[in-house]
Amino acid sequence: MRILLFIAVLMLGLCQGAPDSRASFVLMESFAGRACLDLPSVAYMQTLERQNPDVLILNCYTNGIYNLNSDVQDACLFRLGDYETHRGNMIARNPTVILNGLYDMAGTYPNLVRSGIKMVETYMHPQTISVNVLDRTLQASLPDLTDKQDLTLWFIAYNRQLALMELPEGAEIQHPDYILPEAGHDQNIVTYMKKLGPWAGTPESISIPLENFEADGYVIFAQAQNMGEIMAAGVYKSRSIQSGM
Repeated sequence: MRILLFIAVLMLGLCQGAPDSRASFVLMESFAGRACLDLPSVAYMQTLERQNPDVLILNCYTNGIYNLNSDVQDACLFRLGDYETHRGNMIARNPTVILNGLYDMAGTYPNLVRSGIKMVETYMHPQTISVNVLDRTLQASLPDLTDKQDLTLWFIAYNRQLALMELPEGAEIQHPDYILPEAGHDQNIVTYMKKLGPWAGTPESISIPLENFEADGYVIFAQAQNMGEIMAAGVYKSRSIQSGM
């Protein structure tokens, strides 16, 4: 994987020339389950966020120790499964990290993840989806994409932190430094996920009622067919998240 990542960086540089000067955005999806003992430590994730303010880390638990309903755990499992299906040669890891829908790697190698983020920040620039919340309704303005193609729109809600599940009597959490929030660290745990449907890359406005669930942040993104590159994205963060950044 390190060799493949190096080759990807080299090819992008040769094909695209100078880096794009537009603002960058990186969606880092981290898929993990309860059995993962190699989860990135809280300190590592916190450092990663601070060093890369344009990176949004979303932790998607296929099962776990947090109070998540089975629907969102199944959604995370299915999304990871779709990535594996369409990639063919993708190897499941604990956790599996995917950057902007395109590059997958093991999240247990900090230097590899940082290199991947730097590459994506430099050469991949999703167009911006304007997102706002008004009267408990999320409103999004989809842009006129430069590269028109058939895309799939996704909507994700996440919470900064969640309460832990009650463990059976006598059970203990192994490796608590890997999963317990410390020093105000935001876990950004996915609590809701929905495929909104197809989008052709033309200007459009959509509204999503938020009455049925509370969240600290929301993400809308447009992904190329067959779980490909994320071509457009927009994020709404609550005031508490914004003030804490």
